Order: sequence, then C-alpha cells, then structure tokens
Amino acid sequence: MKTRTPAPRLTLAWVYPLLILLATLAPAQEVEPPPAADTPPRSLVLQDGFETPETSWREEETDATFVLRAHDRNSDSAREGDHAERFVFEASAGSVLYYSYPLPSVPVTADFQARLYARSTRPGVRLYARVVLPQDRDPETGKPSFLIVPGTAVDTPERWQSIEIAGLPLALERQARVLRAGSSREVSLEGAYVDRLLVNLYGGPGQSEVLLDDLRVEPVSPELLERGPIADNRSNDPAPPPATGSPADGRFALRSNFLTKNGEPWLPRAISSPGADIKALRRAGFDLLEVNSRTDDARLREATGLGYWLLPILANHADAPIDDVIAEVAAFPYPEAVAFWNLGSDFGGLDDRVRRRKELEHTRDLITRLHRGANPGESRLTLGTVADQFPMYALFGRNLDIIAVEPPGIGAQYEPLEVYRSLIHKRQLAATKNPNALFWAWLPASAPPTLRRAV
Repeated sequence: MKTRTPAPRLTLAWVYPLLILLATLAPAQEVEPPPAADTPPRSLVLQDGFETPETSWREEETDATFVLRAHDRNSDSAREGDHAERFVFEASAGSVLYYSYPLPSVPVTADFQARLYARSTRPGVRLYARVVLPQDRDPETGKPSFLIVPGTAVDTPERWQSIEIAGLPLALERQARVLRAGSSREVSLEGAYVDRLLVNLYGGPGQSEVLLDDLRVEPVSPELLERGPIADNRSNDPAPPPATGSPADGRFALRSNFLTKNGEPWLPRAISSPGADIKALRRAGFDLLEVNSRTDDARLREATGLGYWLLPILANHADAPIDDVIAEVAAFPYPEAVAFWNLGSDFGGLDDRVRRRKELEHTRDLITRLHRGANPGESRLTLGTVADQFPMYALFGRNLDIIAVEPPGIGAQYEPLEVYRSLIHKRQLAATKNPNALFWAWLPASAPPTLRRAV
C-alpha cells in the first residue's frame, strides 16, 4: 500500500520571523495620507433594504390581465433585516409585468452595477436598466430616446437569488449599432444615464408571489444621493400600448407577441403556393394557407374543410383607400376561418422619405381601423412583409402584429450563412422597438419566376 507524503507546512514559529524579514527587505514606499474628515468620498452606494412601511416599486406596464392581491412590505420572508417588498398577483397569458424603481439620473460608466435580491414562486423574474440618451431624439415622439438593457434573471423558484446589471457601456453600444444600421441617426451615447430600474415580475399565467430585497446601485455621487430621484419622469413616456388582436372570445389573440389559438399557444405553419395540391400540403403539416381575392369559393371551402386557417392578401396597402380595404375585409366569405390579414409587401422600401412617412401613417391608420372593427369570433391580426424601416413597423400595439421578411433564397448570390445573418440583423432591428416582436420569414421552396425564365 502506498503511503502519501505529507505536504510541507509552515508553522507559526516560522511565520513571524519570515514576515519581519520581508518587511525589512521591502523598499520603503510613500503612503498617501487619509482624506480629511470633511472631504466627501468620490462616489457612494445607493442602498435600499425596503425596511420602511411605504413600498418603493411602482407599476409601469403590462400586457397581461392581472389582479394584484397584495403589494406591501412583508416581515415573514425577508432575506435580511425585518422586511422585503412583496407582490402577490394572478395573471393571464402575457409576457411582461413591469414595476420600476426611480433613480437619480445615475451616469452610465464602466463601473456601474445594480444588484437586487429576488425570490419568486416562478422562474423568470428579470432586472433591467432604462438608459436615457439625452443627445438622441426618438423620431416618433421628438423626446430623448431610451434603451432597455436586460440584466440577469431568477432561474430557480422559491429561493433567494441575486439578479444584476453590469457592463452597461458595451451593452448600450451593441444596441446603438443596431439602431444606427436601421436609420440615419447617429444615436449618440454621450451623457447617457440610468433613470430607473425595471423588474419584470411575470413568470407565467396563474398566481405568483415575488419578494424583492436588498437593492444596491453604485457608483452614485454624493450630490445625486442628496438630490434623490427626479420627479416622476414617467409622465414624459408614451402611454403603454393597448392589447391588440381578436376580442376575448375570438379564436386568435395576440398579447405582446404571445400568440394563442382558442386560448392555447400556437405556432402557425404557413404556406403560399397558388395552384398546389392543398391536400398533400395539409398532410405535410401545414395549417395556414395564404389566399387572395381571386381565390374561388370552391378552393376556400375545400381549404377550410381540410382544417386550414386562412391568410388573405388584401389590396395594395399603400395605394388603396382605407375604406376600400375595410370593405374588402367585410366582404370576405369566410371571416371566421381567418387567422391573419396580409396587408402586402415591401413596407418601408420606398426611396423617398416623405412617401415612406405617409406609407407608415397610412398603415397605422388602417391597422387601427381593422383592430377596432373586429366582430366577436373574428381575427383582425395583421401581417406585412417589411423591406426596411423595421423599428418603425414593429412598435407593439401601433403597427404590424407580425413582421414578415423575404430573405434572398434560390438564385441569389448569397451563401446560406449570409442569409441567416441577414435574418438575425433584421430581427435585431425590430427588437429595438419591440424586443419580443412576432417575426417570421417566407422561405422559398422553389425558384422564382425570373430565375426560371432565365434558365
């Protein structure tokens, strides 16, 4: 049997002579005198243990119907101290339930850190920083733009976890590059500051309990700490977008990009193939068929009999008067089978800036009319294929419910990886206004007519 040689050890009897020897041999160094007692430190830490009776977090925005059962300071489950801020609520299907904590305009620096402890009955509670860009103007509102930077999230239920935000300059630069690529704006980050923290309490439909404790934000200058948060700056924000889509008793609904059919999550498998054998396509798993105003009644009847949902193409979105498009929708013979209305293609692709703006306003007015005119049991969800200006058409509640793109495919001078990167880039452009936008691509299954003619 092998014996293990014990590792050499340094006894205390040798430690003290060794330390004295090292101190003797070390070169003398100048030591800075401690700061005067009346000199304030360069930066401090904003801390909140949520120990006072008043709650600190304020409701911001949600896309889910929810009932708030309790929002208080709870003394039963605090992580440290005597209290934690508690939320008990019951929510329907959705994706966000934001509450905010105001900050005193903390400048964005490489050292910025925010940490919050959270405990939830469901995973997914996430911390965000809202960063205001005072040198950049939002073209929609004319006010300083802002970016939402995500932090970490709770991944284990019923357990205290630290959720944090760090590395703000790099995260902001990444988002700014996407904004610059999608517009002619410079998107300056000069003077950027964090005016509030956001926490998304939503973890899924049903009842949830979330506890928050021990917030820490640093570095914060003494002047900012003394001044405190600015007056409720939410008054400058646009109103939260309304929920869109079918009425509550309709088959299809969209609540902040959460698509449901008959109340259950749905991932459509769409096909656009005029003249094809729709029975074979149905056996292949497709359940959404694109049709147009020239599709005869017999084919529509056959499609609905096979279990297809329909995607009708409406009149040219840019040229047709809104009343004519509304009349076309009203005249469609199978409205109860419609999942989405296709408003057309090449949105944002016009070269002239004025015409692009008019097209955007026309499209928004049309979508608003469609949403408001929905009858019980009918879907008025809209889809359009976007060529450019993705952020302008992605804003939730005011624009297209579904962003579609047509990537270059068969016959194009692009490698598959380039096509994939193009899709990712367009998705990122839409995400600058709507991070969870419902986004799909039409993938060509056959060569386009121009290529067939050339061959």
